[in-house]
Amino acid sequence: VRSLRPGINIQHFTAEVSESRYETYSSEFWLQQDVIVAAVDSGAVREYLCNQARFYRVKAFLECGTEGMFCSASACIPGKNGGTYKATPELDFDIHETQSCNPKRFPFHTHHAVRWATEVFEEIFVNWVNGYNAHSMNPN
Repeated sequence: VRSLRPGINIQHFTAEVSESRYETYSSEFWLQQDVIVAAVDSGAVREYLCNQARFYRVKAFLECGTEGMFCSASACIPGKNGGTYKATPELDFDIHETQSCNPKRFPFHTHHAVRWATEVFEEIFVNWVNGYNAHSMNPN
Protein backbone atom coordinates (compact mmCIF):
# COMPACT_ATOMS: atom_id res chain seq x y z
CA VAL A 1 0.00 0.00 0.00
CA ARG A 2 2.80 2.41 0.86
CA SER A 3 4.38 1.88 -2.56
CA LEU A 4 1.13 3.13 -4.11
CA ARG A 5 0.55 5.90 -1.54
CA PRO A 6 3.87 6.95 0.04
CA GLY A 7 2.19 9.50 2.34
CA ILE A 8 -0.29 7.05 3.86
CA ASN A 9 -0.12 6.49 7.61
CA ILE A 10 -1.01 2.91 8.54
CA GLN A 11 -1.00 1.67 12.12
CA HIS A 12 -1.89 -1.78 13.36
CA PHE A 13 -3.33 -2.62 16.76
CA THR A 14 -3.55 -5.97 18.50
CA ALA A 15 -5.19 -4.87 21.75
CA GLU A 16 -8.68 -6.21 22.38
CA VAL A 17 -11.34 -3.84 21.09
CA SER A 18 -14.03 -2.95 23.62
CA GLU A 19 -15.38 -0.12 25.72
CA SER A 20 -13.12 -1.29 28.55
CA ARG A 21 -10.04 -0.43 26.44
CA TYR A 22 -10.70 3.32 26.46
CA GLU A 23 -7.04 4.07 27.27
CA THR A 24 -6.12 2.58 23.86
CA TYR A 25 -9.21 3.59 21.85
CA SER A 26 -10.10 6.98 23.33
CA SER A 27 -12.12 9.78 21.75
CA GLU A 28 -8.83 11.28 20.61
CA PHE A 29 -7.97 8.03 18.83
CA TRP A 30 -11.29 7.93 16.98
CA LEU A 31 -11.17 11.61 16.00
CA GLN A 32 -7.79 11.08 14.31
CA GLN A 33 -9.01 8.26 12.05
CA ASP A 34 -10.06 8.63 8.42
CA VAL A 35 -10.56 4.95 7.63
CA ILE A 36 -10.75 1.88 9.88
CA VAL A 37 -9.90 -1.53 8.40
CA ALA A 38 -10.57 -4.37 10.82
CA ALA A 39 -10.34 -8.15 10.92
CA VAL A 40 -12.18 -9.36 14.00
CA ASP A 41 -13.83 -12.58 15.16
CA SER A 42 -16.94 -11.29 16.87
CA GLY A 43 -20.17 -9.73 15.68
CA ALA A 44 -20.33 -7.71 18.89
CA VAL A 45 -16.90 -6.20 18.20
CA ARG A 46 -17.85 -5.46 14.58
CA GLU A 47 -20.99 -3.69 15.77
CA TYR A 48 -19.01 -1.72 18.39
CA LEU A 49 -16.40 -0.65 15.80
CA CYS A 50 -19.06 0.37 13.30
CA ASN A 51 -20.94 2.38 15.92
CA GLN A 52 -17.74 4.14 17.00
CA ALA A 53 -16.83 4.90 13.37
CA ARG A 54 -20.31 6.32 12.78
CA PHE A 55 -20.34 8.34 16.01
CA TYR A 56 -16.90 9.88 15.34
CA ARG A 57 -17.66 10.35 11.62
CA VAL A 58 -14.84 8.15 10.35
CA LYS A 59 -15.01 8.26 6.54
CA ALA A 60 -15.16 4.48 6.12
CA PHE A 61 -15.17 1.29 8.18
CA LEU A 62 -14.14 -1.86 6.31
CA GLU A 63 -14.18 -5.17 8.12
CA CYS A 64 -13.82 -8.85 7.59
CA GLY A 65 -13.49 -11.74 9.96
CA THR A 66 -15.01 -14.91 11.31
CA GLU A 67 -17.80 -15.85 13.65
CA GLY A 68 -17.42 -19.53 14.37
CA MET A 69 -17.60 -21.31 11.02
CA PHE A 70 -19.06 -18.29 9.24
CA CYS A 71 -17.25 -15.39 7.63
CA SER A 72 -18.24 -11.77 7.41
CA ALA A 73 -17.23 -8.80 5.29
CA SER A 74 -18.81 -5.38 5.07
CA ALA A 75 -18.18 -1.75 4.26
CA CYS A 76 -19.90 0.87 6.37
CA ILE A 77 -19.69 4.36 4.93
CA PRO A 78 -21.55 6.80 7.17
CA GLY A 79 -23.86 9.06 5.20
CA LYS A 80 -23.58 6.88 2.07
CA ASN A 81 -24.87 3.38 2.79
CA GLY A 82 -26.52 3.81 6.15
CA GLY A 83 -23.23 3.24 7.92
CA THR A 84 -24.44 0.51 10.23
CA TYR A 85 -23.19 -3.01 10.67
CA LYS A 86 -25.87 -5.64 10.19
CA ALA A 87 -25.25 -8.46 12.64
CA THR A 88 -25.67 -12.05 11.57
CA PRO A 89 -29.19 -13.34 12.24
CA GLU A 90 -29.66 -15.70 15.15
CA LEU A 91 -28.20 -19.12 14.42
CA ASP A 92 -29.80 -22.38 15.45
CA PHE A 93 -26.75 -23.57 17.43
CA ASP A 94 -24.30 -22.17 19.95
CA ILE A 95 -21.65 -20.36 17.90
CA HIS A 96 -19.05 -20.79 20.65
CA GLU A 97 -19.20 -24.57 20.41
CA THR A 98 -17.63 -24.34 16.95
CA GLN A 99 -15.48 -21.24 17.46
CA SER A 100 -12.51 -21.61 15.15
CA CYS A 101 -10.94 -18.17 15.02
CA ASN A 102 -7.20 -17.82 15.02
CA PRO A 103 -6.26 -17.64 18.72
CA LYS A 104 -2.67 -18.75 18.10
CA ARG A 105 -1.44 -15.20 18.59
CA PHE A 106 -4.07 -13.35 20.63
CA PRO A 107 -6.51 -15.61 22.56
CA PHE A 108 -8.62 -12.90 24.19
CA HIS A 109 -11.42 -15.25 25.21
CA THR A 110 -11.08 -18.43 27.25
CA HIS A 111 -13.05 -20.53 24.75
CA HIS A 112 -10.61 -19.48 21.98
CA ALA A 113 -7.62 -20.70 24.00
CA VAL A 114 -9.40 -23.93 24.98
CA ARG A 115 -10.34 -24.63 21.35
CA TRP A 116 -6.76 -23.98 20.18
CA ALA A 117 -5.25 -26.16 22.94
CA THR A 118 -7.69 -28.98 22.11
CA GLU A 119 -6.72 -28.86 18.43
CA VAL A 120 -3.00 -28.94 19.27
CA PHE A 121 -3.48 -31.83 21.72
CA GLU A 122 -5.49 -33.83 19.16
CA GLU A 123 -2.91 -33.20 16.44
CA ILE A 124 0.02 -34.30 18.61
CA PHE A 125 -1.45 -37.05 20.77
CA VAL A 126 -4.37 -38.41 18.76
CA ASN A 127 -3.85 -37.89 15.03
CA TRP A 128 -0.11 -38.58 15.07
CA VAL A 129 -0.50 -41.74 17.20
CA ASN A 130 -3.40 -43.00 15.05
CA GLY A 131 -1.34 -42.40 11.90
CA TYR A 132 1.67 -44.18 13.39
CA ASN A 133 -0.48 -47.15 14.49
CA ALA A 134 -2.14 -47.42 11.09
CA HIS A 135 1.23 -47.36 9.33
CA SER A 136 2.82 -49.90 11.71
CA MET A 137 -0.07 -52.33 11.15
CA ASN A 138 0.13 -51.96 7.37
CA PRO A 139 3.53 -50.54 6.34
CA ASN A 140 2.78 -50.95 2.62
